[in-house]
Amino acid sequence: MYNKYLEVFIAVADTGSFSKAGEQLFISPTAVMKQTLDFLVSPGDSKEWLKDFNFLKLGEYRFCIAVPISNPLSKKDEISFSDLSGEKVVAITTGNNKQNQDIVDKINLNCKNTEIIDAPLYYDVELFNKCEENGYLLVTLECWKDIHPAFKTIPLSSGESMPYGAIYSKEPSEDALRFLDIIKEVISE
Repeated sequence: MYNKYLEVFIAVADTGSFSKAGEQLFISPTAVMKQTLDFLVSPGDSKEWLKDFNFLKLGEYRFCIAVPISNPLSKKDEISFSDLSGEKVVAITTGNNKQNQDIVDKINLNCKNTEIIDAPLYYDVELFNKCEENGYLLVTLECWKDIHPAFKTIPLSSGESMPYGAIYSKEPSEDALRFLDIIKEVISE
């Protein structure tokens, strides 16, 4: 059974962005958003979000470190926590997401002379620009690996990850429920 909404939804999940899904499907990002209006596909399962929304896990994204290409660490294929010693690392230090807090705790435990700089809860290109200008490393996820040309995004060798999935209303519409049933069927196969 072919379902164009399912195709759009999967493209957003696979690419991690409305824009990239639109490019892949040869439609505008706005058209992608209109077809996935009842849902947001996003990394994380924030306790705060889960108070107001449901979360259907679709997969996991590995944690990575975005390294300015001018930094010698950019030559590595994987980064260990000890590699971060002596660096300035931007990470989300506040909030209510266990995975982010675990990464910060491991950096503090395993790295000498590493300064952790608090990041906003939501990353944008301006944050990447600030990190690039100051030579900061940035804790990020593999889904954002191509977001900025001045960075190489390198996986953490320890393999930590964060779930990503569909965030949707606590009281979804009938159409949304049918769509969720299709998604659950596909991911259980």
